[in-house]
Amino acid sequence: MKKSIILLANSLRIGPKSQRLGTVLFGSTVSSIIPLSSSATALKNRISRLQQPRTFTATALGISAMTKLFLKSRPGARKVGIVITDGKSLSESDTLREAKRARARGVIMYAVGVGSSINKRELRGIASSRAHVIELTDFGQLQKSIRNLVNNICIGELTDDLKRNSELGTLMSLANNYFNQ
Repeated sequence: MKKSIILLANSLRIGPKSQRLGTVLFGSTVSSIIPLSSSATALKNRISRLQQPRTFTATALGISAMTKLFLKSRPGARKVGIVITDGKSLSESDTLREAKRARARGVIMYAVGVGSSINKRELRGIASSRAHVIELTDFGQLQKSIRNLVNNICIGELTDDLKRNSELGTLMSLANNYFNQ
């Protein structure tokens, strides 16, 4: 997972006048927040030092923390939240409520489910639309899919201004041994 987020950072145009990326790592609590950053080097160093929390999945808390990252967004920046999970949250209703709040605050939400233990209904409830739900069989597939994910999320049909001016928050919670991949 860490390698996938670093690959994501490498695939973006991170910089002071272009894209910024932040990350929230959570389990039953939010264990680490990396604020939106315009320094790819600093961001990748902080991501590489993250430690996997070995607890349950309180996705609602993670989405709430990710939404707060965007309070420091640049004016006019497109806000994109990417939730990557390999399981089910502790409270589906709380998770869906927080995802709805994030969308109401202008965050375009993507939900990436990895593995066979995902809750498809919950993924659809997190995402801004069904087109923003991505289901993958394993984390090897996530690494292979990063470029397509970046194209779908960051480029798509955006104007040149929005391609340069976007904020991305990633949200990670993994209960298995794929965290360091």
